[in-house]
Parts: sequence; C-alpha cells; structure tokens
Amino acid sequence: FKLRLAFEITKINHGESEAEKAKEYFVNTFSKKEIPVEIGEVRVEKESISLIDFIVLSGNAKSKGDARRKIEQGGVEINQQKETDWQRVLHKKDDESMIKVGKIHFVKIKFE
Repeated sequence: FKLRLAFEITKINHGESEAEKAKEYFVNTFSKKEIPVEIGEVRVEKESISLIDFIVLSGNAKSKGDARRKIEQGGVEINQQKETDWQRVLHKKDDESMIKVGKIHFVKIKFE
C-alpha cells in the first residue's frame, strides 16, 4: 500500500516516468539491498578527513554527534564492511571508497 501511495504522489508531482524510476530505485536499493548504479560523489581537497566529518560533509548527518551515533550503532559501511570506529580517518588510500549511511544512502569519496 505504501509503495503504491508513494508512486501515485510522485506521479502527480513529477510525472509517470520519474515515478517509475523512483519506484525501481526504491525496490532495488531498499527491498533487494542492491547497490545503486549511480552513486553520488563527494570531493575532499585534503590529505585525510575523519569519517564523522565526511558523513556530515556528504549531508548524511545533521551534526558530528549525529554522525557518531550512526557509526556507533552500526549504521555505516565502508566498501560493504560495517564500520563502528567513530575515530576512523579516511586517507587518500581510501579514494573511491563507497560509504553507506543508513539503509539507502550511498556516497563515494574522491580525494583531490
């Protein structure tokens, strides 16, 4: 029921084509737990960045405290490996790593 309702609301606001895309993304990412084909990328212009700062920078947490809670509660994965160390620092060797925050938020880190 919820999926159909969301589809209808999206169809009204954005058209049937966009509603189909959103439905497919939701089913593949949330229900089937597949990694999306298109993943957003966040560029970092430093040698390193703390995982907490990166999560906030990517828009997946409202604050450092929020990011820390997500990490400690097991809601963060780096390259499909659960990360619970809130003091983790990402370095250039982590370039192109895929970070998953929560169930459906994916972002790739790109060091410059």
